[in-house]
Amino acid sequence: MANLINKCSEIPSEIYEITSLEKGRDCALRAIYNESDDLEIQFGSLWVKDSGKLSGFPKGFDNTYPWHMWVVDNDDNVYDCFDSIRQALSENNFDCKDPSDWKIKLVDGSNFDCRNNLMYGPDEYRKQFDEWYKGYDAVFIYNYGFFSNPQTARYDENGTPFIQYSKQLDWDIVEEEILIPIEERIEAFNI
Repeated sequence: MANLINKCSEIPSEIYEITSLEKGRDCALRAIYNESDDLEIQFGSLWVKDSGKLSGFPKGFDNTYPWHMWVVDNDDNVYDCFDSIRQALSENNFDCKDPSDWKIKLVDGSNFDCRNNLMYGPDEYRKQFDEWYKGYDAVFIYNYGFFSNPQTARYDENGTPFIQYSKQLDWDIVEEEILIPIEERIEAFNI
């Protein structure tokens, strides 16, 4: 079983200015700062068991954002920032355990396909996840995430955000379109 460990890096405020990222929506930047010889970056999505009381979703697993990044060690322990996770849970009206109390599972999502898995029929994936990950509070699915389609963003009557996806991510896209541009901006300013 993987453990979830709180790891919030102190990131200089000028980094936020040059990267145009904001705190709480900076998982790629935190992953870059947390990467080391002992910790490697993973991208994917975070699925959390929501009671549905605030979100209006049926009880079960749902994701907070279309994609997420964190770091892992050789024992598959996940290192992430609890404060940022809490912010995502609040923004999405999730009612769940606090991340500090989560029992988590790390899952390879390489074979998931946005056209067939998880994108359509949310009740179906909730049933699958409830069956597959019974006893877990959150699932970090690595190698599975999306870019969202901003034109589809909307809020329901509970204020819960909804958005559809435009493109499934893989490591080439993550490096080329997310990680390298952030690293280049940081290097350009010698920070």
